[in-house]
Amino acid sequence: MTPQSCPGESGSRQSQGPDAPLPTRERILAVAHGLFQQYGFGRVGVDAIAATAGVTKRTLYHHFRSKDDLLAEVAGLQSSLGASHLRKKARPADAGAFVEGLFDEIGNSHAISKWTGVGFTRIALELTHLPGHPGRAIARRHKADMEAWLSEELQVRDILDPAGVARDILLLLEGCLLLTITHGDRAYVDRAADTARLLVETRRRSVQAGLAPPSLVASGGERTSFPQS
Repeated sequence: MTPQSCPGESGSRQSQGPDAPLPTRERILAVAHGLFQQYGFGRVGVDAIAATAGVTKRTLYHHFRSKDDLLAEVAGLQSSLGASHLRKKARPADAGAFVEGLFDEIGNSHAISKWTGVGFTRIALELTHLPGHPGRAIARRHKADMEAWLSEELQVRDILDPAGVARDILLLLEGCLLLTITHGDRAYVDRAADTARLLVETRRRSVQAGLAPPSLVASGGERTSFPQS
């Protein structure tokens, strides 16, 4: 990310050495991201962003035309980083372990009692009255990209109707996130993970063909029964 130059503000990091502070534009973006995540878009004003970033409002508006534009760029960067993380991280080959891992990431990557909102879900909720807001457009695209990625991953794991199952799992992910925030209880994540694993187990091609995989065979040799939806 190359910052624009502004009189009296720092230039590129490369020209200042590896230990130099973040360039102005990057610093504003980093501060805005943190404040939006902690307090929400509506509760954070331009004054607070500028003060926390150590710049004047004039400097902030030199880099971003408005707070809406700033949110859109923050969301765009967050979406790109999130998509990169999803695609680069090694995932289990087993479909059940794969979906359980997604829910474990949710439960392990946040301090449940300190949650104040969920990135793109919170953006969409806060901007429900502004359907044309660029932040909402980015949130929709991010969710759609995640659903497509999840469908691809389920398809290579031999799951029937991968697009439909991907949507079901996203519903579980979104629901458990909101309920976990509401109650401050990770048990909702664990319950949703169990439901998601049950779902993919019943959608394995081997199950549909009447061949139970090892994970579905009880210790006594009897096949564990799962409901078909």
